[in-house]
Amino acid sequence: MEQAPPPTYLQKNQKQGFFDQIGLFPKIIIFFGLALIVTTLLFGLNLGNIPEFMINMAKVGVGIFLIMLALQGVMSVLKPKAFSPTEDFRTKMINHANKIKPPNCYNLWLRGEGIRSRAMYGKITGVAWVPYLTSEIEKDDKGNTVYLTDDKGTKLLNKLTKQTIPKRKMVATKDGDTIFIVKRGLLARPEIIRCNPKWHSELIGDVYINDLGLVPFGEYFYPSKQWQSSIENIMKQSELETVLTTFTNNLDLISNVTTLSIASEPTFRKILEARNEQIANPMAPMYPQQQYR
Repeated sequence: MEQAPPPTYLQKNQKQGFFDQIGLFPKIIIFFGLALIVTTLLFGLNLGNIPEFMINMAKVGVGIFLIMLALQGVMSVLKPKAFSPTEDFRTKMINHANKIKPPNCYNLWLRGEGIRSRAMYGKITGVAWVPYLTSEIEKDDKGNTVYLTDDKGTKLLNKLTKQTIPKRKMVATKDGDTIFIVKRGLLARPEIIRCNPKWHSELIGDVYINDLGLVPFGEYFYPSKQWQSSIENIMKQSELETVLTTFTNNLDLISNVTTLSIASEPTFRKILEARNEQIANPMAPMYPQQQYR
């Protein structure tokens, strides 16, 4: 028999409230008792008219339930959300596309061959351009391949193949995709449609994608024809963008943690305070123990 996986660190240290720890039946008893107490305080306990008292208690119960729902909704909004590199990249992409959207782009349509069949997908709220990113091996002035080395100049070896590792540089090719931010309802989450220009019409008025199907992959929806014709390129671009986004956010996280750790060190804090005083007063000594002669 397979054993259940051990709880994670977050599961062990997650704080649960009182209502999260008790069962459903005790919750019902507590809710009924609270409604009974509030009804008695508001309308009094009149045993001569039990039906009216029960109606009043039902009204109070509904009111308490609605208040609890409202409070839970407010707490869910105020509760800090876990950071996600993917969601951060998606938010930046949507905000950027919404800012630079041409004013004469309206709705996004999907259509088959010619204009015999079509369907409106949604309203265009943002338009942007994303170039294809590729990497190539770096070479020196003589055309020789440049390899990764350590601080001593020794070439690094791949742990699996035991071969030297060429140094690569990022380049942006001339081709790329158009990004459409589409809203399909008032409360619907914006969708990101990624389409090569050869599969859509001009960015004027209503825009048509020459396909009746979209394929979801990662954070994007691709026209099915583009997916079929360049699936390998799409997967490479998705992998590369994911690595770059994660790497960038990891640098920010490491920088913040390092800054907080150094700033909390007592000696460094004294040096930093002395340096701030020296900047504010150029005639003051660099450190408190220094004296001008």
